[in-house]
Amino acid sequence: MRKIRNAQTSIFEQYSNHEYGVRLRKLSEILDRHPEILELIAADLIDTSVAAVGRTGLSAESVLRCLLLRQQLRLSYEQLAFHLSDSVTYRTFARLPAHLSPSRSWLQSTIRSIKPETLAQAHQVFTKSLVDGGTASRDKLRIDRL
Repeated sequence: MRKIRNAQTSIFEQYSNHEYGVRLRKLSEILDRHPEILELIAADLIDTSVAAVGRTGLSAESVLRCLLLRQQLRLSYEQLAFHLSDSVTYRTFARLPAHLSPSRSWLQSTIRSIKPETLAQAHQVFTKSLVDGGTASRDKLRIDRL
């Protein structure tokens, strides 16, 4: 049975002091303040019709964080699998257990099981929070790509 959230962060959690590591730490803190987003993601990942037996898999939280890393870095699934196995900062951000390095095929099938509508809802929750908190403004819009 897949969990929604990791119950406890690792005592070995470590972010690089590099600019990108600092940004990932800040993003992680923002995500931690919005567990309601995980409920949306978990609805697509957790099949309640299946008995809770066997391996648990990664939590919905870890899957979402892997998806965010992939988008932030503009990586293929193969590249994402490599970076998650190689980088302490990326593993920390994704909250991966020490013994687990997800494969390309696992990342692809799991991340793709999240519906576009779910991602749109999560984006709305996240954006509303940022605007309400004063972190983002509706006055300016940045578009990196179309």
